[in-house]
Formats: sequence, structure tokens, C-alpha cells
Amino acid sequence: MSNYNRFAIKMGLVVTPPKEKKPIPKAKIKKETKKRAKLNRQYRKEVKKAAEESNLCEVNSPECTGIMEGMNHIQKRSAKNLLVKKNLTRSCNACNGYIERHPKWAKDNGHFISKFKDLENTIIATPKEDGVILIEKA
Repeated sequence: MSNYNRFAIKMGLVVTPPKEKKPIPKAKIKKETKKRAKLNRQYRKEVKKAAEESNLCEVNSPECTGIMEGMNHIQKRSAKNLLVKKNLTRSCNACNGYIERHPKWAKDNGHFISKFKDLENTIIATPKEDGVILIEKA
């Protein structure tokens, strides 16, 4: 009720106060669908299993901290390739950020593939510390 209405009631100008309007409840929008929630649970299990196998970062960018904090998706994450193991590499947050900021470096070092390319038919060249380049079909 507004101040004017309260004043009018006190002065006797208005006999009955206006009815208070109930606020319309806002519809809650789910953050994810049931299907995506199921995929995300499976993904978190995969990340946990990968961390138990080895907690070392596989990207080794110039900013690398060396300890895995998550997974890097070689091809941008989507429902189609979320759980594809060939698309995942162990990564620290610094390396994940470096890959996002330096796409040419990431592509040259096998840490990025365009989302428009077919992941199954792509060959990934990964340089290793001893100078050997490992070439594998994704």
C-alpha cells in the first residue's frame, strides 16, 4: 500500500483500502535437463577416474602448474563428444586457459581441433619431451 493510500485512509477520504496484489511467482528454469544431468554425472566419474590414474597435466604449456585440475576437450565440449576418451586430456587450469588464449599454439601441439572437423577421422600429432612426435588417429 502506498503512502498516499495510508494518508487518505487516516484522513477519511477513502473508505476501504485497495486490495494488495499478490506477486506472481516466477517460474524456475532448470539449469540442465535430466538427460544433460545424467551425462554430467558420467563425465564427473570419468574425470575422477582419470585423476586417480595420474594427476599430472598432459598439456605442458608455458604456464603449466603440472597438477591436473580438470580435463581439456581437444574438440570443444558438446553432448556428442562429452564422454569420448580420445577427446579428453588431463589439464591444469593454467593450461586450459593458455589453450583458449593461444589457439595456434594449441592446434600446433595437438590440443585443439575445430568443432567442424570429424574427430574420428582426425590425426593428432603430440610432441613428447624426448623430441618424438606421437601421431595417432583420434
